[in-house]
Amino acid sequence: MMLNVFLGIIAIAGIVYLCIIFWQKYTVKQANKLYESKHELGSIPLNDEFKLANDLRLTGESKQKYDNLLSEYENLRGVTFPDIEEGIKLVNEDGKGINFIKTRRDLNLVHNMMEDADLSIKEIQANLAQLHELNKQHHLLVKDLEIEYENLKSEISEHKEEILPSFDAIQLKMDEANKTFLEFSTLTENGDHDKAEKVLGTLNNEIIDIKNDMKNIPSAYDKLKNVFPVQIDELKKGYNFSVNQKINFKDDNFNGRINNLNELINQSYEALSQLDLETSQSINTKIATIVDEMYARIEKEYSAQKRVEKNTKKIDEYLEFIRKQNVSLTRTLTKMNSNYVLDHSETENNRQITEQIKNIAKTVNDDKGAMKDGDAIYSLIDEQQSKTIKTLKQIKDTQDELYNSLIELPSKEQNATQALKEFDLEMRNCKRHLDSLNLPGMPNDYTEQFNGVIKEITKLDTAMNLPKINIDEISKQLIIIQSDMDNLNEYTDKLTDNAILAEQALQFSNRFVHSSETIATARIKAKEYFDKKFEYSKSLTVIATALENEQSGSFQKIENEYFAKKNNPNKLEEINKKAD
Repeated sequence: MMLNVFLGIIAIAGIVYLCIIFWQKYTVKQANKLYESKHELGSIPLNDEFKLANDLRLTGESKQKYDNLLSEYENLRGVTFPDIEEGIKLVNEDGKGINFIKTRRDLNLVHNMMEDADLSIKEIQANLAQLHELNKQHHLLVKDLEIEYENLKSEISEHKEEILPSFDAIQLKMDEANKTFLEFSTLTENGDHDKAEKVLGTLNNEIIDIKNDMKNIPSAYDKLKNVFPVQIDELKKGYNFSVNQKINFKDDNFNGRINNLNELINQSYEALSQLDLETSQSINTKIATIVDEMYARIEKEYSAQKRVEKNTKKIDEYLEFIRKQNVSLTRTLTKMNSNYVLDHSETENNRQITEQIKNIAKTVNDDKGAMKDGDAIYSLIDEQQSKTIKTLKQIKDTQDELYNSLIELPSKEQNATQALKEFDLEMRNCKRHLDSLNLPGMPNDYTEQFNGVIKEITKLDTAMNLPKINIDEISKQLIIIQSDMDNLNEYTDKLTDNAILAEQALQFSNRFVHSSETIATARIKAKEYFDKKFEYSKSLTVIATALENEQSGSFQKIENEYFAKKNNPNKLEEINKKAD
């Protein structure tokens, strides 16, 4: 047992020893890597780059930047690099012991110092490279800008006539740009490249501004010099031509508007002379809008004159047609009014039409007078004529509608007369039919209904023979009579069926009168309904019920034969022949 414990202790001690040996070798290896990295940093040829930068003879802000970079580099070599070497030595010493935590902390510290030093050297290199690049670029730009300035100067001189109002102001801008260029050139030669870079930005903006002016001024100036004057001259000629053609304008202030245009042109010139392109372009837009409106007004009146001249003849012809049609309508209305009651405002409508025609004729004559006197504003007349043509069409439609309603009256009267004759004939036929049945009398309600239709027909006949016929009332009466006639015919048909069937059933019941007390009693009651009360429906019900009770199907046979004969007499004869 003790032997096993002893062997375990020896094994653990061996493992710990191996770990210590491994950590020491690892630490030495890491320290060597850091030393090599430090050596590589120290071997970067920044001294040569600083010497080249110093040869640039920097001044001002660039010299200050150079001095700061050199100071930072010297601090690296004099302070940071020695501190890194000491740290590496300390790591090597720590690696020989077993204080792993301290060794690890020292190793991380040196590693961080190396990363910071590496970043600083790269930043120094980049800034030195930038100084060299700015020096190179600025010297090249001095030549390029000088050429660009001269080219721009030549362009301005060549296109002087195209930018004439702005020429002096452009020259002042060029002088300012030249001063900026000289400042940039001097700073470049003196080696103050940082400040030169700022001045270069100003110079570029000035050149771009001048180029934009050269791009935009010619079009604005061309409108003022060539476009607008030509348009104003055309407007004057167009206006004078219109006046000579006796064309007038509503709220005419043509000359005032022309003066306003000339004033706006002068304002735009003034804005261009001060290189206020935004104001000049805004004024030019306003001028263009006014010019377009004036063109449109002249064109509107000229076009309106052509339409008015064409429509005047059309309206005259249309108006004359409407007048003649109105005379004919008035005659027809007078004639119809003597024979018929007119209660649809026909007379009032005709009066309104006549008044409308008078008003239109007055307006047309007034417009003709204005055109003859040279006072016409054709656009207003054109609008009025459009309304007049529309109104004339509406009048014609109203005349046609009124005329058609009038000429229908005689035909409606004729139709009503024919209907009256047909009603009278139908009632006579109904009376003859009832007489042919030889019935002892008629039910009271049927008699009332029959007499009611007679009264309605008599009333219609009276209305038809009045001096002035009311077709609307007659039409209503026709509808009522026709409805009542249909009801009466239906009642007559029903009464006829009941009366005939009751007679036939009573005749058939004679067979059972001595053999059946029920039939005898029913027959007496049915005869009373038939002969005294004229209630044929009840008579039929009493006798038919008794027969069916006495001999089932007996009345049904009578009824079937009756309706078969009534509905199809020929077919009944065929059935009877087959039965025989």
